[in-house]
Amino acid sequence: LGVESFSRDALKGVHKMHNKPSHYGEIVRLCERYGILAHFSNIIGFPSDTRKSIHEHLDQLIELGPAISSFYILSPIPGTEQYDDFLKDGIIYEQNLDRFDGTNPTWHHPHLAPAELQSLLFESYHRFYSIGGILKRFRSMKLRGDQRLWAKMISGVANSGFSRLQAYRQRH
Repeated sequence: LGVESFSRDALKGVHKMHNKPSHYGEIVRLCERYGILAHFSNIIGFPSDTRKSIHEHLDQLIELGPAISSFYILSPIPGTEQYDDFLKDGIIYEQNLDRFDGTNPTWHHPHLAPAELQSLLFESYHRFYSIGGILKRFRSMKLRGDQRLWAKMISGVANSGFSRLQAYRQRH
């Protein structure tokens, strides 16, 4: 699920009106109820984001407890209204379109330097996929009577371990 952010204002600022942070908890509960591993995709580096707001987002995400999460740096995709707006405002500095992949800073953020954004990206993976966090999420899963228990456990552990390793290597 592309939840993107827990900040309704940040979502409104980039025209993502369909995202409703107030529904995220119910989504996790419904996924758990029906034996689905919830995967939340998150964006850091909205124009209103600060180091503090990104940490608050991560705290909320960890508390909510989806089984899997991925993180990306806000990247204005060429051909979108956001890209045109950022280009018109003169804040896009990257010329190589291959770098508009959600892992590389490509525009001048008002509060965060490019190196800080990349650091926060990998910090998000480290914190979400901490050993304690992984164990907490798997203990809380409602897997009773589920014949696919081992497949879910293996998938979840493999994804968690891989994500943790890649964050350590600072690769996405």
